[in-house]
Amino acid sequence: MDNERTKELNILELKTGPDQNGKGDNMSKKKPKTNKKKRVTGAKVFASFISFAAVAFIAGVVVVSLFIVSTIAQTPPISADDFIQNDSTIVLDASGNVIYDLGEKLIETVEYEDISQSLIDAFVSIEDSRFFEHNGFDLPRFTSAMLKNVMVTLQTMNLSFDGGGASTIDMQLVRNALLTEENVETGEVELPASSGLDGIRRKIKEIYYATLLNNECIFDKKAIFQKYVNEIWFGSGNNTLGVEKAAMYYFDKSVSDLTLVESAFLAGVVNAPNLYSPYKSLTLATERTHTVLYYMNYHGYIDDYEYEQALKIPLENLFVQQSLTSEDAMPNQAHIDVVLDEVEALTGLNPATTPMIIQTAMNTELQSQLDLVQNREIANLDIRQVGNSPIQIAATVVENSTGEIIGIVGGYDYYGQRVFNRSYHGLYQPGSTAKPFISYAPAFEFLGYATSHTFLDGPYVWQGTNIQLNNWDNRYRGQVTLREAISQSYNIPAVLTYDAVNDKIGHSRYVDYVESIGFVSYANNLNAWFEAIDDSRQGNGRDALSAQFAIGGSDFYTITKELAGATAMIMNGGDYVTPHTIREVTIVNTGQVIESPYKATPVLSEAAAYLTAKTMRDVVDDNRGIDATRYVSKSYTTYAKTGTSNWSSDDSATYGVPSGSAKIDFYSPVLTK
Repeated sequence: MDNERTKELNILELKTGPDQNGKGDNMSKKKPKTNKKKRVTGAKVFASFISFAAVAFIAGVVVVSLFIVSTIAQTPPISADDFIQNDSTIVLDASGNVIYDLGEKLIETVEYEDISQSLIDAFVSIEDSRFFEHNGFDLPRFTSAMLKNVMVTLQTMNLSFDGGGASTIDMQLVRNALLTEENVETGEVELPASSGLDGIRRKIKEIYYATLLNNECIFDKKAIFQKYVNEIWFGSGNNTLGVEKAAMYYFDKSVSDLTLVESAFLAGVVNAPNLYSPYKSLTLATERTHTVLYYMNYHGYIDDYEYEQALKIPLENLFVQQSLTSEDAMPNQAHIDVVLDEVEALTGLNPATTPMIIQTAMNTELQSQLDLVQNREIANLDIRQVGNSPIQIAATVVENSTGEIIGIVGGYDYYGQRVFNRSYHGLYQPGSTAKPFISYAPAFEFLGYATSHTFLDGPYVWQGTNIQLNNWDNRYRGQVTLREAISQSYNIPAVLTYDAVNDKIGHSRYVDYVESIGFVSYANNLNAWFEAIDDSRQGNGRDALSAQFAIGGSDFYTITKELAGATAMIMNGGDYVTPHTIREVTIVNTGQVIESPYKATPVLSEAAAYLTAKTMRDVVDDNRGIDATRYVSKSYTTYAKTGTSNWSSDDSATYGVPSGSAKIDFYSPVLTK
């Protein structure tokens, strides 16, 4: 019994006694030690994470603070005198001659006391709801805008600091008047960048200066508002700035006499004058005005009854008829107006408030002849001589090798300044003019077609419909060559070609190609419309590209500038240069020179461009003596493509014109010596 008990004790001692290293019982203590170690490790990881986050946050705050302090330290002081502009912008032609001077006469100042209360309320509601409460910087508004910018940054992978909706009226005044100050270190002007570190610096300066205006009593709120509305552009003609000029332009009345709806319109149109002008889109102008009225009601400036009554007022009944005469015509004005739009897009600055010297590529001799055309001073080029036709005209003349615009026709009766310029703002369907660029050039490039390639010109039904496509003469030719198809402008081969290219490279790549040769207005136009009606397709206008673009139809709306650019690309061996009027801009205050950024970009092979050019030469050679080609000088080698957009049966009922009659005629000629 004792021996057995001794064995049991020995066995127990063997199990629980010292291990080979003399460290006691590993088996009985291993599990508790393991559990304890896991709990300690998890706590340490969490503590380390919190510590790291705290250190990173503190470091971030320090870095941001140093960045802000450094930016402010490089920002010169300001005074009321900095908001007074004495110099003016001048525009030069290609030879360096002064052709235009933007003087201060463009602004008619109105005192705050003379501004209608409804206009003040409208601007504050839509632009800066806490304007009279903050010191130039609205933190809640800024925070909301920054969250949107974070989303844009994540989507685009480009640091955005545009602050859409973040800028107070004080900050907008600062941006317009002061952000052309010279950097004391670099000697260069600080342009209002909207992204990246430069965008952040710009926003910091806006906030800093805006708070200085208030905190150091440089201006009170009334003076800030007065200066702001006196120096912004409302889309009014004659290169005018300021609310008084705008009130006279749109309503033929002083700003002190504006009604509620008129005030709402003016407060809304400044967001995008070219988009919301009623003379360009009454629908968009109405939508924008109603948005302002909504916010006026939301912020308590008008009650529900006033809001509902205001919505019932037809906007078209408020505007005066723009009746300019030949006495208002100014030399080179159609060209100059495009220059002024382009310089604002190029620099982000208003040439009426920021003095500049703008060197353009305008050929004065050519432009003077084009002025005669648009003023109807050349009888056989005045379309009214043909049955008193109301048809309009527009043209963009480009130097193919450089992309420089050397002449512009803004339209018949182009009287006044900053009026509707059909070469720049007039969106029209190009019809068959688009065929060389949309269908045949990519076919040469991606499918290896030759001009001898044959098509079956027969019945064709648009995909997903029962609608049949016809040629212009409602006839089919059977087997036709590509040369014949484009020379005679047959529709079905062009659409078949589009379908083949689309099948080969895919829709997305096709869209990229179309945009790469300059056709972007159709997408911009659709995007603006989608945004105005709050459509789910916002930002996706480019996806509208379809087989109907092959014949210049459907949603394909373009301008003469884009057609000229695509044509020049073909003549440049496949290299595209964005058509532009400006060679360089000098900022007067600092002397900084901003050169035109538009450089040649290869988009087609030289072989594909050559074959496309050949087909455009065939259009002329195969049709001499008929149609528009009879006007082309035969002493020059000429390349061209015509196109016509017709009135539909629905249009016929709406406008009282014959169904199928020509609505738009495009002609894209190239003359070479």
